[in-house]
Amino acid sequence: MIKTGVFLLCIFLVSPLYADDSGNRVSMSVNDLFLQLTGRAGEYSQGGFDTPQWKLGGEAHFSNALELNVTVGASSLLYRPNWAVASQETISLIEAKGLYRTGFADFYAGQFLLPWGSEGAKEENELYFPRTLLYEKGLFPLRDMGEGAYAQADGFYFNVAAHSGEGGGLQGNSDNRVFITGQWGYLSPNRVGAGLSVTGGRYLSTSLLETKIRGGNLFFNFHFFNVFAEIEGSVLENFINGVESDQLAWHGDLTWQLSDAFNMMGRYEQYNPNTKMNLNVQGRGIVGFELHNKTSTSRLFLHLIKNNESLLEYPNDEVRLSWRITPL
Repeated sequence: MIKTGVFLLCIFLVSPLYADDSGNRVSMSVNDLFLQLTGRAGEYSQGGFDTPQWKLGGEAHFSNALELNVTVGASSLLYRPNWAVASQETISLIEAKGLYRTGFADFYAGQFLLPWGSEGAKEENELYFPRTLLYEKGLFPLRDMGEGAYAQADGFYFNVAAHSGEGGGLQGNSDNRVFITGQWGYLSPNRVGAGLSVTGGRYLSTSLLETKIRGGNLFFNFHFFNVFAEIEGSVLENFINGVESDQLAWHGDLTWQLSDAFNMMGRYEQYNPNTKMNLNVQGRGIVGFELHNKTSTSRLFLHLIKNNESLLEYPNDEVRLSWRITPL
């Protein structure tokens, strides 16, 4: 994985020296610059400042059909799955994707956002809330190494990828297993849409036992007046030594644009670690406010978070204040 990242970065850096058959030089630019600083205060004087989240990315266009995107940043943005080896790096290759466009589909390879649900398709600068419990608990990787194909027509689209299942970064594919994840959906120009994602694959746990995983995701997006609503749910089935456990994670979001500079939002989400057993189910309610400048390059978020557990309550309610800078 390190060699792959170095190779792609070298291609990116020397790309201005390349010229196509018509003599045109390759265009290269910085296309992703993200920084978020977060402080939090919790019950019983818990709190502090989170490690800054950041990323820096660039793109190179070799022709109308061929392009390369490379992004590096804080390793926390990878959200590696809970079965992968924990990252020991503070800085990682976040995305490194080569894209080839044809008349009927786009083909890509490298490290990229997986086609899983609505939230999984969003870059960090598009989020109004923290990543859901689905990613905080590591139920499924957010980004991964692999290859895939994407096509769309009249709002309908599909995106199918083969990937390692280990969440990318610098560790690579250590267990040599493969996941297949695909998404089909529709999105109108005014952001009304629906989609279905499915996945299947295998991984080796830390105890070297092979686990089979399959699952599905369903989401709906609504946009009416100045309110945007989203409902999304994921079910993931794990099979290990003939024993099945089903994990469920869902969330419902509302975002209300009160003015050109001010938004109000609310979310409720739930995570069930095993629907077949009476385990501790975690719920999280969020009320948030967002203030931004005219170009939305500077945004201030205030999130009031209420956590609850079905069996054993913890004193873990908190307030988060985040400042996000996206100058591009």
